[in-house]
Amino acid sequence: MFHEAAELGVLQVHLSGGEPGARRDLVDITAGAHAAGLYTNLITSAVGITDKTLGALAEAGLDHVQISIQDSGAQSADRIAGYEGAFAKKRALAAEVVRRKLPLTVNAVVHRANIDRIVDMVDLARALGASRIEIAHVQYYGWALKNRAALMPSREQVERAATTVAELRARHHAASSSMRWCPTTTHVIQSRASAVGVGAPSTSRRRARCCPVTPPNRLPGLNSGTCASVRSRTSGRIPRPSTPSAAPNG
Repeated sequence: MFHEAAELGVLQVHLSGGEPGARRDLVDITAGAHAAGLYTNLITSAVGITDKTLGALAEAGLDHVQISIQDSGAQSADRIAGYEGAFAKKRALAAEVVRRKLPLTVNAVVHRANIDRIVDMVDLARALGASRIEIAHVQYYGWALKNRAALMPSREQVERAATTVAELRARHHAASSSMRWCPTTTHVIQSRASAVGVGAPSTSRRRARCCPVTPPNRLPGLNSGTCASVRSRTSGRIPRPSTPSAAPNG
């Protein structure tokens, strides 16, 4: 499948979920994507990825790691994540990623409970050694959809956050040419501001992406489901998109 994707013009693979660390074949998937010449990006909560697993992934050709954070402090972050010790695991994995000299992105997932601490989350990301920071509003599906009333920020919070991110970008771009930013557009609700970050993902570099994900039944709050197999399909039966989808610079 990865070789067919490469033939179609796909350049990178996002190993995401759910939590990709739940897959026993994650290393094999990574090796297969690398063998096809694809750039591999692990998008993880850090829970379930041990140092040993990360080492195996690096040996298999992993190119980049993105770790999500839910807040700047352990107590609040663990409460939001619903997993005691998650914050410590994230810090430990980030340190191991940097030690192995893999590029690290920190994705600060913002919502009502932490949106006023964006500065602290950015400081944490920089302390962790992130070369790229993504500030993105929580996506409303699964448990987030069920709890959207508690997670959705007010208009005033969103407007303050947009100003804060703009100031942070200007400050850190001036201080470090190696730090990259990717504030993402989020549609909060029609009556509210549409962006927590500043601006939409860049369209200056367009590329197709292939994103293997954890099965739907691994996602909390979602019904189990199945996807049709593509093993019997050849590249000739898969239509080539006329315009590749836009993706953030990464």
